[in-house]
Amino acid sequence: RHPYANMPAYDATPGNEDTNAVVRQTRPAGPPVPPSPAHSFFSTNYTAGVINPGGNDALIHFDRELINSVELMHVSIQAPHSLTQTFTNGTQFNLHTKATATAVSALLNDPAYPDPVTALGARMFRAFDLLTTASRLPGIPLGGREPGRVNFNTVPNERVVQAVLNPQLGNSFDFSIGTNVWNTIVQTRTPNTGLAFNATTDEDPAAVDPDRPFKFAAGAADVEATLFRSAFGTPGQPMLFNYFSVTHPYMRAEPHRKAWNNITAVSDGFLVIWTVGFFELDPSVPYVPGTPPTIGQELFKDVPGDLRKQYSAVVDRSMLTVASPLTPAVLGPKPWETKLMADAPVGSTTVTVEGIVNGANLRIYNDGVPVDVTPGSQLRLGTSDTTVGGEGEFVNISTVGTPIVAGALPGQVVITLDATTPTLRFHGGSSRVSNALPGNPGSQPAFDPNAPANKHLIPFFTKLDP
Repeated sequence: RHPYANMPAYDATPGNEDTNAVVRQTRPAGPPVPPSPAHSFFSTNYTAGVINPGGNDALIHFDRELINSVELMHVSIQAPHSLTQTFTNGTQFNLHTKATATAVSALLNDPAYPDPVTALGARMFRAFDLLTTASRLPGIPLGGREPGRVNFNTVPNERVVQAVLNPQLGNSFDFSIGTNVWNTIVQTRTPNTGLAFNATTDEDPAAVDPDRPFKFAAGAADVEATLFRSAFGTPGQPMLFNYFSVTHPYMRAEPHRKAWNNITAVSDGFLVIWTVGFFELDPSVPYVPGTPPTIGQELFKDVPGDLRKQYSAVVDRSMLTVASPLTPAVLGPKPWETKLMADAPVGSTTVTVEGIVNGANLRIYNDGVPVDVTPGSQLRLGTSDTTVGGEGEFVNISTVGTPIVAGALPGQVVITLDATTPTLRFHGGSSRVSNALPGNPGSQPAFDPNAPANKHLIPFFTKLDP
């Protein structure tokens, strides 16, 4: 039983207990089916003697680690003392969250929430890309490189969407959700398909071929620019919600919750193809410093285009680093990454990281290649730099693997820091541990894409033959 019925009156008459403010959460146990005892497992919820097929009167209680930030939609937006008054109005349930409303997208985009008086709302959807959970994959830290995410801006066909959602018998949704998501992507990214749908505002309303890409939520103007975009044919409901076959808000959000850790709106890996041509400068147009010159006829040897050169490269921007906070325009070293396995409070002289002890060194694996980190080396804890208000900082290694900490698990190595470089910031478990500061130093003089030292940035570079 749970006390979240918000009933207006209390009836003490024997037999009328189910009309009171304490309601049954499950059906009474059915007759035993040998060899099992009588039980109510796998049954729908039960209210006032009536079986509720939708099971809407179940309060979601997170007694475990969160899967991802999407689960925050089901945390009460009410003060604790108001929960029992707002959970249900007697006929509808789970009214204590934003996820229950008819138009979820509109409420996530509400500029007046959480302060309807001053209308100084933060538009809650912006928090979902900033608040996150730690990866359970080995070697994947918070704020580090994340393999396998699918950029919804580059999805070429519906099969990719279906692979991300991968509906199984244990899910509450089927392949129709993927079809609906694909229709939404097509209509909002390529709206001139003739489909009647206009739930979003185009990036450029005057464009001949209007298009609205998905964006990182923290910098988006409204919720329709994000992966919470309204579904094709159902404005106000996020496209990744299952509003067809289930009614409980937690189950409706299941497709979005399942996909969230595997999708993104940005990419760091690119295939770049470019052509170099040679042109005369137009002498009839005066050159103005700081502006592109006006070009004239293309140069050629025998036929137009025979002097052109074409190149192709694969670029991995996730491997970009800068030398130091003081030299942000200088390219840094090839980065490796691991993560903290325990919190490191301010003033810590030891940190516990994921890795193994190899002699006197810390050994980690970067893209499957072993890397030995020696005493005296620098460690980079965190991501953004302390000079811009971030938590990132450099510390120096004194010794690896000592002192032995009781209860340390295999794969966890205790590193003693140099006494002159204790931690100056708090670093939570799963925080990034690396040898370099992430950042884009910009163009580098005399950069050689074929140099072995740059292969982590340009893993493939070639001249294309005609």
